[in-house]
Formats: sequence, structure tokens, C-alpha cells
Amino acid sequence: MSEVTGTVWRVEFGEISEREQFRVGYINQATYEGYFPISQLTDLIAVLNGIPALGLNVLSIGTGVQARKVATGGQTFVVIEPRSDQFPPQIMRFELSLLSDLVATLTALQSALSDPGDWDDSKPGKITEAMLPPYLGQQALTATIVAVSGVAKGIYIPHGWGQFWRPKLAAAKAGTGKCTLGIAGDSISEGYIASNLDLTSWAGRVATELQSDGADGGSGFHSLSRSTVFAASGARGASIGAAQISAYQANGNYWTISGTWTEYVSSGIGPGSYAARTIVAASYAQRTVRGSTITIYTTSNAGGNAGFTYSIDGGSAVAVADGAGFAVQRTVITGLSSGTHTVRITYNGDGIKALILLGVSAENATGVVVNNFSQYGQYSNTFLNDSGLKPGSWSGGSNYPADLVIYSMGLNDAVANITPDTYSKNIRKYLDGVRDGITGKIANGATDVLFLVQHAGNYDPTNLIYQDYAIRRRGIAETYGCAIVDMWADGRNSWNYWNSLGYWGNGGNPGAQGTDAVHLSDAGMQHVADTLLPYLLAT
Repeated sequence: MSEVTGTVWRVEFGEISEREQFRVGYINQATYEGYFPISQLTDLIAVLNGIPALGLNVLSIGTGVQARKVATGGQTFVVIEPRSDQFPPQIMRFELSLLSDLVATLTALQSALSDPGDWDDSKPGKITEAMLPPYLGQQALTATIVAVSGVAKGIYIPHGWGQFWRPKLAAAKAGTGKCTLGIAGDSISEGYIASNLDLTSWAGRVATELQSDGADGGSGFHSLSRSTVFAASGARGASIGAAQISAYQANGNYWTISGTWTEYVSSGIGPGSYAARTIVAASYAQRTVRGSTITIYTTSNAGGNAGFTYSIDGGSAVAVADGAGFAVQRTVITGLSSGTHTVRITYNGDGIKALILLGVSAENATGVVVNNFSQYGQYSNTFLNDSGLKPGSWSGGSNYPADLVIYSMGLNDAVANITPDTYSKNIRKYLDGVRDGITGKIANGATDVLFLVQHAGNYDPTNLIYQDYAIRRRGIAETYGCAIVDMWADGRNSWNYWNSLGYWGNGGNPGAQGTDAVHLSDAGMQHVADTLLPYLLAT
């Protein structure tokens, strides 16, 4: 066995089942960051040498590997990936500042190779022929080594995952197409208790990175659940708290509400599953959005509901009548600039019929759109696809589809002691709508799905059922070809460990480190985004 060390890196060359490989790790760590066949050494060095001159997310392409720079949380990283469509999408990820030392260490290895010795069985990455199906050849062996040894704890990326998302993302980044990410989750995915729901939540940070380099597809969907009508209602108001409500109003995360609005008792329809209602003249809801096309979502009732007016950027009011049938009504406004706009929706009824408003969306013609349908306090039974009105069909389902859906439910189910069987059935009902559609609105399965498992923290101390969901979730992932990113496993299943890293939030001071049982600080949100992004950005 040969070993070469640099200032930061160490590289070892040896045999796995008589096949020559090299592995790369940090000097101060026992584990390894990446595994490669020795035939890729020269290719890898050439690819890495091309990185400094390239911009962000511009590929340096070799024969078998490729690499690029990505920016996350104010830092720049290098991501090394295989050229072929194999898993995982990422072999290695490290800070750009460590690149020159890695290149020097790999170059030194070229002149220091000696007869390889078998690596110690106790070391990570030891794979023997006996562990592999007999039909696997050398190329498959290499992919298996990478898959077993090069993926972080809690990560499951099945072969072929991203086949729909990645081409759409590439087109969006090139300015020739649009791709859509839909997020179905609870309060953590909505962004509580980050300092800014739109920018410093994990979803907001992911959106910022995906939309960088001119790929801004607009601000996406904005639910009425982000308003004081929702946040200050009853027990929910006490749970969210005045400090959060005040902060989110101040930074523009919440709708501006004027007049008298109440929760719609039949919420559980349309995108995001929440609606507010008013029967009071001149009552309005106002939101700042970004995109050249704005869509307003209300419910129609064949004349049984009130109409409304809308205005854009303080312009003339445009009247819209109640539509036909009991349905989700979409009012589409086109021809706007691709920048920021303020949309105001005002009651226009007789004081008896109600206006029921779900939200607005804003999109550009090209780029990446992130629609966050998540809502504080949601359970898995919210996003079902039983009919054309149900939230599932409008939240990544066939009525409002996505190229990639991130599903992040389960914490509230665990606290409510929802059985694992019921939980898995709820996921199945949602995914059936995403992949196959509903009656009258079919889908053809062209949506990738990723399960984001949030850290349980101290949130399920009584029922102790959260881990049972993992078994069902993995089975669904195998059947539907879904990826899994498990932050509970990443966090060592320990509230104290993440507490030591400052990842838990502070309800009295959004964004700051605290001791919340399960909600995240800005630092915690950043960590979730940093964990997700390499898999979302891989091409």
C-alpha cells in the first residue's frame, strides 16, 4: 500500500479484490471522502486543474469524472461527480481553499505508486467479491464502492434518480427552459423559526442557490397561511408567538391584511391546503411577489361566492367574477416585467357571499421555480389526492405539478401517535397523485421525489414512533425510486449534538441559537440546505 500526504489531504493506493483503487481523506480523520479506480487518477488531476479558471457551476469535464464550483452559505466548494448516470450524484465535496493541496497530493501519488497491498478489512470501503452479485463487472464494482463508501450517513440515492429533474434544471440554468421544485412539509420546511421565512429557511437557501446565475424562475407560490389570519389564530397563535409574527411581518414574509378576514373552516383544499375568507367590503390581502406571470388562487362556487378585484403595483382595479362549479379558480395575469410586483386582492361582493382566497404565485418564462406548499402544524393526511380539490393534487400533484418534489412530513404525525401503516398510506395517496394524477387530470410519472427526514430533536419523547416511519419510508423509496436525506441520522439521533453546533432555534428571537425541541436556527437551516444542495445541483 502506498500513501502520500499533503498539508490537508492523504491519498492511499491499494487493492480491493485485486482491483487497483485509490482513496482520498483528510489527514486528521480515519474515514475517507472519496474512492476512485486508479485509471481515473490522471483524469481527475486534469479535471481539478481546470477548476480555478471556471465560474460557479461551470463543469470541468474529464473522461470519467467531472467537477465544478458551487457556492453555499457564503463559502465556495468543489464538487466531484461521475460522468455517467450512476449513484451517488456526488463523490466528493470540499472547500475550494483545499483544492491546490489535493491536486499536489494526487500529483505526488503518480510518482510514488508501488505494488498495492490489500487494505485493512476494518477500514471503510473494504468490498470483496463475495459481497457483490456475480454479474457485476469492474465498472459496477467501482460504482458500488463509491455508493457504499462515498455517501454520507442518512443518504440514499437510488440508481437513475434525478432523470427528470436534472435535464430540466440544466435547461433552466441555460436559460432555455423552466424547472419546478415543489415542497410539501410542515413548520420546519415552511421556515419556522429562521430569521426570514423566504431567505434563511432551508427552502429559501435552496431556492437562492438553484436560482443563481440568471436562473430566477420567480418567487413561486405564496400561501395565505403566511399571514396573521393563520399565525395569530387560537392555540396556533400562542405556539408561533408574538416575536415570530412581528419578525415575519417586518421582513415581508407575511401577507399584508386589511379589514376583516377569518380562517375558512373547510381549509384543506387547493395549493398549500389553507384559505382565508372575508365578507367585509374593502377588505384586502396584499403580497409582494416576483415574476412576469401572476396567478391568483381562489375557490369558485357557481355564483355562490363573491367576486374580487385585483391591482398590480397600485394600478387600476380589475374585477373578477366567481367561476363555475365548486373548484379551485385560477386568475392568470400575464405581460408583466420579470421583476418584483405588489398584488392586492380586494373583496367585491354583497356582504353575504364570501371571497375565499388561497394564495398567489409568480413565475418567469424560464428559470427555476420553488413552490413551498409547507404549512405550520401539518400532518401527512393533509396532502392527499382524493379529488381535484385536495391539496395533494395542487401541491406537486397533477393540478400543479413539479419536476422534483421534496416531501418532509412525519414529526407531527409522530406526536399525534399516527400509526406507521396510516402514515405510509398517506404518503402513497400523495405520491399516486404526483406520479399518476387524478381523474380528469392525469400525470405520466415524470417527477423525481426526495424524502427529507427532519431531525426528531426532543419532539417525540412519549410515543417513540418516529423511527418506525423510517421502515415504511424506505420501502416506499425502493418502490417509487425516491431519494432519502435523513437529517436525524446526520445529527447522530441526538438533540445534544445539534445543540452543541447551534442548530436549534429560539422562538423568542427568530434565527438565533436556542433550545427549541425541534425547530431550527439560521445555522441549522443552513446545514439542512448544505446537505441537500449537492444532490439537487448534480448534473
